[in-house]
Amino acid sequence: MKRILFVCCLLTAACTFTCHTQSYAQAAPAMPTVSKPDLIAKTAQLKTLLDAGDAVGGKAKWDEIHKILMSALSLTKYNIKSAVEAHNDVAKAHYTDVMINQRNIYASLIQMRDNLVANKDAVNAKLTEFTATID
Repeated sequence: MKRILFVCCLLTAACTFTCHTQSYAQAAPAMPTVSKPDLIAKTAQLKTLLDAGDAVGGKAKWDEIHKILMSALSLTKYNIKSAVEAHNDVAKAHYTDVMINQRNIYASLIQMRDNLVANKDAVNAKLTEFTATID
């Protein structure tokens, strides 16, 4: 009787571990992709809209750009994690510096997003600066 109980416990543990491993593998996020040319094009479109004084169109374009910025930050974070796992201190230091620069530029952009038309030149400069940080 004890053997049957022991086998049942082992079987339950094995099934639980397998199910947990499979659900973790499915839940792993995909690495984000960032297109530098796409960010450059959207920045130019935003500049055109803001130069024309189109705050509504500028806000919509900002939302598109914001998604790219968030993907770029996520990608840099992923690169730092990959460098740490690979024990590559040079790459880790590089991507950490990139992350700091991107985070500071992003913080400046967030402060200006509420009045894009008035801040159009500074927004364009910061977006160009952010674009330069993307590999």
